[in-house]
Amino acid sequence: MSLLSGVVARPIGACVIAVAVVVLGLLSWQRLGVALLPPVESPIITVRADRPGSSATELEEQVLEPLQDVLSTLPGLVAMQGRTTSERVEVQLALDASADVAATIERLRERLASWRRPRGLSEPRILRYDPGAEPLMRLTLRARPQGPNLPALAVAAREDLLPQLESRPSVASALIRGAQDIELQVQVNEAALRALGLSINQVHTAIRDGVETRSAGSIRTSDGNQAIHLRGPITLPEHLPSLPLPGGVRLEDVAEVQQRRSESEELATSLQNGMVEDALLIEILVQSEAPVVAAADDLRHFLNRIAQPQGEGVWDFAGGELHLLSDASMPIRTAIDEVIAAMALGALLAGLVLLLFLRSFASAAVVFLSVPLSVCGAFLVLAAADVTVNLMSLGGLALGIGMLVDNAIVVIESARRHQSGHRRREREVAVARGTGEVASAVIAATLTTLVVFVPLMYAPGILGDLLSDLAWAVVASLGASLAVALLITPPLLTISRQGQWQPLPPRIHAGYDQELPGGWRHPRWWALSLLPASSLLALSWSAPLSHIALASAAIWLVIASAWLWQLRQGSFWRWAVRLPLRLGNLALSWLRWWLLLAPVLLLALLAGLRRRVAGGGLGSRLFSSALGILESLGQAIARAYGLAIERVVKRPALGLLVLMVLVGMGAALGPELPRRLLPEQTNRAFTMSVDLPRSNDVEASGRWSQNFLQALHDLDPQLQAIAIAGEDGRFSPTLDRRQAHQVQVLIQRPQASPSLAEEAYFLTRLERQALAAGALGAAVWAPPLFTIGGTQQDALAIALRGGNEAQLRQSALEWQAQLRLLGAGGVRTSATDQTQELQIIADAGRLSEAGLSWQQFQDRLAAATSITSIESFRPRFDGFTPSPSILPIRVHGSLREAPISALADLDMGDESRPLPLASIARIERLQSSGTIHHRDGRRVATLSATSLPPGISPSAMVAELQRQSPLPPGMSVLDYGLDALTNSHLLALAGLLVLAVFLVLVVMAVQFENLAQPLIVLLGVPMALAGALPALWFTGHGLNVMSGIGLVVLAGISVNNAIVLVTTINLRRYSGLSPLEAIADGARTRLRPIAMTTLTTVLALIPLSLGWGEASALRAPLAVAVIGGMASSSMLILFGLPAILAFIHGRGANPTQPPA
Repeated sequence: MSLLSGVVARPIGACVIAVAVVVLGLLSWQRLGVALLPPVESPIITVRADRPGSSATELEEQVLEPLQDVLSTLPGLVAMQGRTTSERVEVQLALDASADVAATIERLRERLASWRRPRGLSEPRILRYDPGAEPLMRLTLRARPQGPNLPALAVAAREDLLPQLESRPSVASALIRGAQDIELQVQVNEAALRALGLSINQVHTAIRDGVETRSAGSIRTSDGNQAIHLRGPITLPEHLPSLPLPGGVRLEDVAEVQQRRSESEELATSLQNGMVEDALLIEILVQSEAPVVAAADDLRHFLNRIAQPQGEGVWDFAGGELHLLSDASMPIRTAIDEVIAAMALGALLAGLVLLLFLRSFASAAVVFLSVPLSVCGAFLVLAAADVTVNLMSLGGLALGIGMLVDNAIVVIESARRHQSGHRRREREVAVARGTGEVASAVIAATLTTLVVFVPLMYAPGILGDLLSDLAWAVVASLGASLAVALLITPPLLTISRQGQWQPLPPRIHAGYDQELPGGWRHPRWWALSLLPASSLLALSWSAPLSHIALASAAIWLVIASAWLWQLRQGSFWRWAVRLPLRLGNLALSWLRWWLLLAPVLLLALLAGLRRRVAGGGLGSRLFSSALGILESLGQAIARAYGLAIERVVKRPALGLLVLMVLVGMGAALGPELPRRLLPEQTNRAFTMSVDLPRSNDVEASGRWSQNFLQALHDLDPQLQAIAIAGEDGRFSPTLDRRQAHQVQVLIQRPQASPSLAEEAYFLTRLERQALAAGALGAAVWAPPLFTIGGTQQDALAIALRGGNEAQLRQSALEWQAQLRLLGAGGVRTSATDQTQELQIIADAGRLSEAGLSWQQFQDRLAAATSITSIESFRPRFDGFTPSPSILPIRVHGSLREAPISALADLDMGDESRPLPLASIARIERLQSSGTIHHRDGRRVATLSATSLPPGISPSAMVAELQRQSPLPPGMSVLDYGLDALTNSHLLALAGLLVLAVFLVLVVMAVQFENLAQPLIVLLGVPMALAGALPALWFTGHGLNVMSGIGLVVLAGISVNNAIVLVTTINLRRYSGLSPLEAIADGARTRLRPIAMTTLTTVLALIPLSLGWGEASALRAPLAVAVIGGMASSSMLILFGLPAILAFIHGRGANPTQPPA
């Protein structure tokens, strides 16, 4: 008691500490980084290797299978997936969530170093899954009608824009997509070469010698060492045709040299502002550790400096239009702003609850002060722990908004009950006594919540990464609220005025009368008036159009307040004369000063209304009537609860029966809840993958893209999109490189659909539009805001294993057709990924007869069918068609674009004896898998769908597929999609829930010094689940990671009311009441605080539970679970817990602690 007495006697020190906490907390807020979610360390490692010229089948046998054997015994390995495509192998290793990824990578390096690589295979590369690999920004660059053409803009972007973007500290790389390079093409005439006795290798060597610059040593002079460089004779592209070759001939005698555009590997077409035209796509990738929002702001400011802004998201660069297509920071920015707004609205609702119950502005302000103080204190801890501002940390703060005032409410209610006088010393004694009475209960209740979150800070795996920031925020804010309730709130209560310490003020204005200084002549009145006036002036300084509305409002306030004030002043004319004398100069000097009149007159109106109410008029009767209704309602509820609790205590069996029925009904809904990994939400950005006929080249796919984008514009004129036909291998981060007949469409909508059903309909229309335009297949999905353990763009992802290659392919194709018939969208299978290749089988005997070695045969065949890159020139500009800074030279074989029949007639002999290829080798056309998938060392066929019919889970869909199209014997289904991830993460959350309950039991056992009462208090957890599960079912959220976090949170906060109730009953027992009397009296006493704490928590979370804006689906399930659980636990604790205690007492046990 002496410590609390010392704290209570120092209100000035408490105020100074509070100010210091606010100042330091706001400074810490400025240091916090901003992100959508905490950085997630995914336990997935990828091993990738290349071998040029190898097919997928060759790589499967020679590389993939031996590599999987080496990696299969890696410690901590959970699953292994392998893939091969033409020239590339990839093995993806999924580790246990608790595995040490860094140590595993070191062991992996050792194994790869000791592995004997097959001939021609590059050194395997170890890659980590990186969520930051998705571009931060996508920009489109389009040509203007009278400006530079697209190739010229590509050169300007490559030489000027991209280097400057990559110079920014947060940018990892900047890529330009859809650009066509200009190159020197050397088309060799094989017949002319043979006639002159030359080989293709001699042509290559002559070109290299003609254009290359080589080092030729150095000489020592008086100026020091001078390097010597030998430069080839060909320095300009025009000189290349005259390059001399062996035998006295020139290059133009055996080849045609042309400066042309290179073969396109990808083309980009954009739809913006209703116009469809070719464009360049610029992708900006951010550093993985860089804050996304800060990086986006830096890039926007930088673009405004190096390019001329033409509007929001539009710049003039090098004579072309640079448009911002997508910005990954915008969803983060809006989601964070919405959570902050929800926090502010929740705090306001909690404040209204405090005013309603406390009926004193000063008392409510003292209690509400714990919210900003606790949040600022939390900022200090978050900055020290290097926690960013993200949905999880802000969600933790928003979750705690309603709980932050709980401790202060308990303290002030206890202090009020001990108030006996109005002198300062009497108030100090009352506050110290009341605080000391509930201090242990407040500490225990806070600890029960904290022990739930502390283990979450150090939980392993991806789930731990997500929960850590939320746990830090809740622990920091609740710890700060405990300190505020015990160290700041009690001394501030002693400063309260006499009128605010009446336990039940008879009139609503009793708590407000002393807050505003009386009279407009008082200096403090002007201080209160000018403060908001100056703030409004600053905020609206750049909004001159608002002056008209503000001036009109000021005139209305003058007229309205004139009637009110004349009653208090006794003379309307006296007031009418004095007001212009005091405010006229300010109001007439400049129109902006009208902003001062609105808040001043508004406060004057409130002051006059206050006096009118105090004098007893119409307003007084209205307020009194409203207060009477509220007080009557509150008293009626208290009386009804008192009568009900008396009956419950006398007949506890009936109360227990009702309690068991309600808990059982709530628990029965648990199995009915849909299970998902992440909540479903509507989106504005979508990605479409389109398959066209394999005969399409990139140009044909580009033309299809133009027609399709025009159809999209007709479908929705507000859509913006860009279509990329094919894919440049340099920009493909995965094995899923698009071929020339494949198109990716990135689509942006101005607003998300209002419901998931409308979004599904929109996606279906997009797929149908693509199929109607000639596509063979189309799949569209919304990229997730964040991923757990890889991509979650597919609603269904399974694999078929067993049987031979033909059986796998046939079964996968049948299931693909069934999935489409069952209503799934975006159905794809690896069985359709087939490629054609030519296999040339040489006859060794005929090769020997023709005098050809195997190497000569291979070199001549490669020279006729391949493209060889030799060297490059420096740029040369010509108007709007400049040559690039590096002009490649590529030697094209004569059969590069010839039919197969020409390959059979290829002359493999010399000038003296023709030798057709068909005479010494057999040509066969084969069809094989373009991509081969392995799962745990065995070949599989993958099957996926981006959407399923509403109400159908992936497991239910697989069961239906097996019923309609049974698999052959020996084949099985592997689930490596969302179902497996969902089950593993929900099981992990269930384990955390059990751990939370155990830790709460430990804390309460220490607090109560027995096990009976903690076990009774723990019944608050199933009471909370009885409301949380129905709330999730009614709102359609179901069980997912976010709602699971809410259930874990409930384990800590649902028992707080039970702890305080049992503590109060124990105190009543110590005061000499009988057990049943103590139970009834304790329940009646705790009705008001429990109602207040529950309402503040629930109302503070209501804004989070409402689904609006970006990422609303991520925060709503958590809030809904807590709201439903808190509402049910509070109601059931008020009725069920007394029934349980009375029932146990009736059985002869001693559930409460009697006096010693």
